[in-house]
Amino acid sequence: ESAADSKTTLSWGVAEELLVGGAWLSLFSTLDNPTPIWKRQLASTVKFANFSYDSAYIASTGKYDHLVKIWRRLSFGSDDTRFDFSYLSHPATVTNVHWMSLYHVEQTIDNVLYTICADNVLRIWAATDPHGLQLLQLWAKIDLQESIQPRGLAPAGASNIRFAFIIDGRDFM
Repeated sequence: ESAADSKTTLSWGVAEELLVGGAWLSLFSTLDNPTPIWKRQLASTVKFANFSYDSAYIASTGKYDHLVKIWRRLSFGSDDTRFDFSYLSHPATVTNVHWMSLYHVEQTIDNVLYTICADNVLRIWAATDPHGLQLLQLWAKIDLQESIQPRGLAPAGASNIRFAFIIDGRDFM
């Protein structure tokens, strides 16, 4: 396998589906025998490609991208799986994406996406306007530089870099 064909990310969907990312996004049904059900070539190799908790959306981005591509599933089923997409713009490189996870898939809540960017801001995206042009809209921002202050007096050479990660409420159950 050449470097151009290497796989960089995997994400499991709810219906025994596996999303594989590299130069292409490929979706496989893993019921019985693995079967490809959807495939799209990308402009650049994907760094992150994650299913939402209900597999209705995929968030993907490349290594140095300022855009997160949101793929919305238009149809379910291996015979005719289709997606449309929109973009979420960021002012700097996106360093992480995370869909909110629920305790049970049957819980009714809109999909929420967290993105972290090289500008030290955590953004929270939600489907607040079902009739809007964007699939997800910016719901809130948290400035990590202001929110995470050093303990005690900061020395002159203190780093301005902040790190954040998401732990879903279901993981505390």
